[in-house]
Amino acid sequence: MGQYFLKSLLVIDKTSRVPIYLQIATAIVKEIQRGRMYPGQKLPGVRSLGSLLGVNKKTIERVYIELELQQWLKLLPKVGAFVSDDLPQIDYHGLSDTPISGFTESMAYDINSVDILEVPQFNHRHGLFIDDGFPDSRLIDHVLINRTYRSILRSKHHRSLLSYGSSYGDEVLREVLAQYLLETRGIPCTMNNILITRGSQMALFLSMSVLIRKGEDAIVSSPNYFFADETLKYLGASIKTVPVDEDGIVVDAIEEHCRQGNVRVVYITPHHHYPTTVTLSPTRRMKLLELAEKYQFAVLEDDYDYDFHYSHNPLLPLVSVDANGSVLYVGSFSKTIASSFRVGYLVAPEKFLAQAVRLRAIIDFQGDAILERTIAQLLDEGELQRMLRKSLNAYQKRKDYLCQELQADFNGFIDFDVPDGGMAVWAKFNADIDIKKVAIQARKNHLHFSDGTLFGSHLNATRLGFASLRFSEMKERLNLLKNSIDEVKSK
Repeated sequence: MGQYFLKSLLVIDKTSRVPIYLQIATAIVKEIQRGRMYPGQKLPGVRSLGSLLGVNKKTIERVYIELELQQWLKLLPKVGAFVSDDLPQIDYHGLSDTPISGFTESMAYDINSVDILEVPQFNHRHGLFIDDGFPDSRLIDHVLINRTYRSILRSKHHRSLLSYGSSYGDEVLREVLAQYLLETRGIPCTMNNILITRGSQMALFLSMSVLIRKGEDAIVSSPNYFFADETLKYLGASIKTVPVDEDGIVVDAIEEHCRQGNVRVVYITPHHHYPTTVTLSPTRRMKLLELAEKYQFAVLEDDYDYDFHYSHNPLLPLVSVDANGSVLYVGSFSKTIASSFRVGYLVAPEKFLAQAVRLRAIIDFQGDAILERTIAQLLDEGELQRMLRKSLNAYQKRKDYLCQELQADFNGFIDFDVPDGGMAVWAKFNADIDIKKVAIQARKNHLHFSDGTLFGSHLNATRLGFASLRFSEMKERLNLLKNSIDEVKSK
């Protein structure tokens, strides 16, 4: 192989973050694998190849030594470097194929299609966004969290936290959390009833996986949290939907399904129904627990934003008054602190958790022990509660501001009820305004918001989040939304 031809094969990108020696080594390996370089072939000397490629001889020495260690080459003192004779001879089929410059996207194998709805992903660094109810991470005490995290890393226990731990989660967090849930939500659990997960979505997936077998009935509301629906579909559940009104999910409709089939689980978001934000009434809560006992189904209670209630004290979770062992409870710190803090939890009987933790261990053996211990310390010292009170006060004012603006500038365009809690307003667009067209026009105006497809295209409604936006930010986005509506109506 001529040296100048070799130079054309071993192309170096000096702007790449990949070390030069590794680029050269990888290129040589690829040429061996493609059959263009063959067993026993002698490579140029280190000075010669270094001069050819414009690198120093030490770089080439490092390449050859690395490839000898990997058994691609054999280095003979005072003789040179050779492609290993132990490698199989590969027939080279010409130069028609394109040189590999990056990771290949072709696949030499079949894959199973994951039949789950693809959720649009937006780059939040470009354009303005109205999310569907995210927390404002600017309100948390970053300095305190950082200081707590660092203090744990410096503590004498840090080595144990940096090694493998329990798949149930950090024991200190589970113990502190059990006391916190008892004091704030009346849940009489112990640490043995708690599994710490990477966010509430993992807790939902584990719970549904333990509960549901293919073809079994699962009841959800319509509309519902789309990721819960997609999880049930993925697990092969037969999904039965029931309506939602101003008092929450219609429990009488649940009973009708129970009479007709074998219901395994009812998934609910009773505190602030997702997406409509309505609260399940006390009467329906009592009726649902009675049905769960009568028909022997599980109630999966997703309490994703329990802490954010404004008009009065929040209703206690169903699990706090469940004497029959029907309710599984899912919560999260992602709304309390920040979306990227992926720490959630599942509260359930010990026998149930014993099954869930087996599945969790093969997905993700354990969570972030340092982060979990940080949250435990913040909870135990009352700091997380202090941050929560600050956020709650800010979110209430932002909720009031958004509702005032919607009433003043969108009357006749958007219908809504002032929510008792949560982080978003359920906005129902008038029938003569196509929300999908508005969303498309808004993107042209550099504003992004959900067009409501994930909640059901027939609803012509969406969630307008207020928690993450300051007044000026909210005003700017609402002006763009109003302009987009006007532009759609004028066409």
